[in-house]
Amino acid sequence: MSKTPRATVAEAIVSRLDHVNDTAQLSREIAAFLISESRESDLESVMRDVMRLRRSQGVLEADVQSAHELDAATLVELTELIRQEFPAAKQVVTDQTIRSELIGGVRIATADEQLDMTVRGKLDTFKRLTHGGTV
Repeated sequence: MSKTPRATVAEAIVSRLDHVNDTAQLSREIAAFLISESRESDLESVMRDVMRLRRSQGVLEADVQSAHELDAATLVELTELIRQEFPAAKQVVTDQTIRSELIGGVRIATADEQLDMTVRGKLDTFKRLTHGGTV
């Protein structure tokens, strides 16, 4: 039995998103499907495909990562920054992820791009520059 192509799985998820009220239930269904197909390792790729499809529909999803929880005003400012960077987006959906290893600052990740303004990112860049391209 052949696997359902990843793009087909992503398209099915996007079509369900427009008609579902319980996103937690949809998440459980996606997880159950991937487990039943022994494709747990495909989760990140499938979700990136979903984000790309939604972006083609005018919905830009961005993961705002920081070392500490951001207040509502900061999230509004970041959402506006994202709107300015991606003027074709009809809707911007942000999700906040707390990642203590970032030390400070913010990283904004979309399906295809990443803007890293974190202390960790700056330290890593400094290491690459001072160690001849290796970290």
